[in-house]
Amino acid sequence: MKISAKLPQFGKETVLLIVTGQLGAAFYLARNGELTKAASFELRKPKYSDHEGKFLRRGRGKIFAAGAVYEFDKQGMIKEFLRELDGRTKVLMIKHQVTASYLYAPAHLMQQIKTKITKILGSSYVMSFRGNYHNCHPFELLEMIGARKARRAVRQRVAPTNREVIKILRRQ
Repeated sequence: MKISAKLPQFGKETVLLIVTGQLGAAFYLARNGELTKAASFELRKPKYSDHEGKFLRRGRGKIFAAGAVYEFDKQGMIKEFLRELDGRTKVLMIKHQVTASYLYAPAHLMQQIKTKITKILGSSYVMSFRGNYHNCHPFELLEMIGARKARRAVRQRVAPTNREVIKILRRQ
């Protein structure tokens, strides 16, 4: 789809937007004012049927407690998610010759994701945003990039301190 004129266009750069959620990710490519969804994936949480993980505590011929663990292995799911994210990112970086990349990830996963894909992104990594933007429209993501670049540009501007310089600048 065409990128609105108010948003960053990226010109001849090939930009990869990596948008992750808890167990899913979407990849967008932006180039020459066009934005396309390159790939996406979603891992499913395991559903336990029956009593898989049932336990009993017994003693002296009696049952003291019984129960079942219906929670999934969070760390195992995160490892599987990171493995899938790593593989998909590698393929897209090579296939599309990406020159810049932006990462959107939940705060609790940001550090793990960065350490996993930093080697793949290399010098193309530009900036990251904390939060769950997995279901956001891609134009909202581009607005965030534009706003952050504008804030950084304002910070880099140096304010003149000399009165004569201020007078000259106000004349123009």
